[in-house]
Parts: sequence; C-alpha cells; structure tokens
Amino acid sequence: IYLACAPKSNASAKAVWAAVEDVRSGRTIPVPKHLRSTGYAGAKELGSGEGYRYPHDADDGIVPQDYLGVEKVYYTPTDRGAEAVIREYLARVRQRLQDAGEHQD
Repeated sequence: IYLACAPKSNASAKAVWAAVEDVRSGRTIPVPKHLRSTGYAGAKELGSGEGYRYPHDADDGIVPQDYLGVEKVYYTPTDRGAEAVIREYLARVRQRLQDAGEHQD
C-alpha cells in the first residue's frame, strides 16, 4: 500500500536516458585529466590524475573540481517526497561550489 501511495518520480531514469542518448549521439568529451586512471605505466607523463582532490578528505565531502567536463545537468530531482530533500541538498552544494568559484552538477 505504501508504494502505491508514495510520491512518484522518474527523475533518475530520465537522467540515465539523457546520458545514454548523449553517448549514442556522440555528444561525449574525454574524461577530465585529473579523473583519469593512474594505475598504468606512462600515466604520470600524460598528466593523468594530476590535480585530483580527494573529496573524502574534505570536512564536508565536497571539493570544487570538474567531474563532467561540460556544464550539463542530467539529474533534476522533483520537489516531492525524498527527492525534495535531495533537491535542497544539491542547491546548497551548487551554491557552495559557486561561492568557491567552480561550477558542479
């Protein structure tokens, strides 16, 4: 009964579908260098991993660094149910990153 009455959303599915469509349509860019794997010979010479900041070391777990390589938002939570809390949290994160001079989504 709870599931039948719970707030509904397909926001996460829509995010996945949009990302898949970008890949299928060739709208992709290389992974940012600081996120590239460093576990192989020659990675350092290519600049892989350089400048990466480990979010787990930050007091709030948030570091201003680029994860996507473009200004794009895939997931937009609704203002219903638990997603309303996620929406508010993401707004605070975006504001914090904006205050730090970086964009993040």
